Amino acid sequence: NTADFAFTLDDSKFLDISTLNENTYFTLQLVIKYYDFYDGVQQTETLNYKLPLFNKKRIFSVGEIIHRNLSSISVLNSQQLQYKTALVDITIKEYDFLDPETVISSEEMLAIKFIAGPLPVLIDANKALLSVNANASRVTPIGYISVNFLLPLGDYTFEISKNGVVVFSEIISATITDNVFTKTLKVSLYNALPGDIFTMAINGTVISKTIEINDYQLFSNTILFVNEFKLLESLECTGDFSFPGDYDQITHKYKRNLIEILEIIRTKKEDNFKVDTGWVLETDGISIDSLLLGKKAWLLKESNKVAELVPISKKNTAIDSKRESFQYDLEFKINSTYNAQNYIF
Repeated sequence: NTADFAFTLDDSKFLDISTLNENTYFTLQLVIKYYDFYDGVQQTETLNYKLPLFNKKRIFSVGEIIHRNLSSISVLNSQQLQYKTALVDITIKEYDFLDPETVISSEEMLAIKFIAGPLPVLIDANKALLSVNANASRVTPIGYISVNFLLPLGDYTFEISKNGVVVFSEIISATITDNVFTKTLKVSLYNALPGDIFTMAINGTVISKTIEINDYQLFSNTILFVNEFKLLESLECTGDFSFPGDYDQITHKYKRNLIEILEIIRTKKEDNFKVDTGWVLETDGISIDSLLLGKKAWLLKESNKVAELVPISKKNTAIDSKRESFQYDLEFKINSTYNAQNYIF
């Protein structure tokens, strides 16, 4: 199917290979034509596999292989279009063990469109919200939120509504390969107040994200993280935070005038970031789980200072029967950009 989009982490899609012949095997060639984020230059990766059979059958998943070879986001960028859709050519050939030079049968599938990630929970007619959390999220009146979506070829109207009234609209044009987009809502631009309800949606589609405005809080730390679709999502944390540092010393002991002397050879510093999410919606726990499963994140502050983070939280209590509120403690390692860097925001 070259008309619809395939998703790299969709477990229901795989190659189902079988034969009536005895003593044969198959070869598989994947030609992955993909693009880096914010880049229009096509790159190509060719992968070859030999597939032995069991009882003349073989099931082989190509999705995760393709997922590993698609580019990941490396820098923050405010562009709307994230990356161009990958096109994958699949060629399968059957050979006899005794005559490996002769092709018994072959099948070729060209230009299959692949998007990174699992099958979206909110998808219809190739239009999808690229997030595992399709439920409402919350921010404060000074926060913002990012929404990612997939659109097939055509022109669409993106709308932001405040309490049911459209306050912003924009035409988005999707092409054959320009299909993955991100829009960011900074609610302070629309004079957000506690209790307001915002909606980000593509008019005439299932794509819609509801944002509830909570009351002002003492702190506001926005974390951008890479989700299962290799795209950026945001989470505003309103609780206490800290930047604890760990120091690892390499030491050497020696005798000087019969007295033991300790000498430091090297001291290595590791910076960390700990933050309390503050009160969140129950459904925000889905986004927090996505954050902790991710591999990269960034801390953003209003002063435009940025710290690159790696999630290192090892435990997360999604539901606690003793508490009716929802609040989480998150921990990250900071990837410093230079030695002796300090984080004072």
